[in-house]
Amino acid sequence: MTRRRWWILLSTLVMVVLVAGIGEFVRGVLLERELNAAPVNAAKFVRRASELLTDRNFMVRAAACRALTRLGSNAQPAIPAVRLLLADGNSMVRRDAAGALGNIGGPEAENAVPELTALLNDDDWQVRWTAAVALGRFGAKSNTAVDRLMDLVEDEQMGLWAAQALSKIGVAATGAVPRIHARLKTASGLARAEYVAALGRFGPAAAVAFTDIEALTADPDPTVSSTAKTALKAIRP
Repeated sequence: MTRRRWWILLSTLVMVVLVAGIGEFVRGVLLERELNAAPVNAAKFVRRASELLTDRNFMVRAAACRALTRLGSNAQPAIPAVRLLLADGNSMVRRDAAGALGNIGGPEAENAVPELTALLNDDDWQVRWTAAVALGRFGAKSNTAVDRLMDLVEDEQMGLWAAQALSKIGVAATGAVPRIHARLKTASGLARAEYVAALGRFGPAAAVAFTDIEALTADPDPTVSSTAKTALKAIRP
């Protein structure tokens, strides 16, 4: 075969791949629009979204997860299928599956704590972040994730989200207070308010941070000062 024919064949293959890719992209967009426009009739909506959770197109699988998030607890029947997507090969799908479980909630979603804890080690920071948020929403049911979340408090990218999750887990996570307190001391901007809010949720167990939080009640940023005042009332009722 001549060089010219090789180039023609290669160009044709590239065009086929590009056209197929564009076609899948358009299909994904259209199906997401379908879900977003659909009236939220719980049973019918869950059935349709659940069908799309196994679609070949990762955009469609992710869109189905996001659509189920709209239903909250009414999407319980879809939990087993969503849970399987925590191991999906695409990070967007893993992220949106974790987010869906956190929003749907309930005992069956809480059974996914081991998988969500594993996602705290995911290569994609958005997956790690969404998993931490979901674990926080499960509260005390996420107590087996405490050790890993405590390690992440010191992570520059994940520290704030780990602190928030730990504060919602509650009693089992009180050992994290010193680490969250340490992050507060080096935080800036509105991140200070978030760390203060996390410490406040621990109540009296966060007494070690009382003085530093008290100083923030005079902060010029109203969000920081207001959050500090609320936290102090929780720490010393």
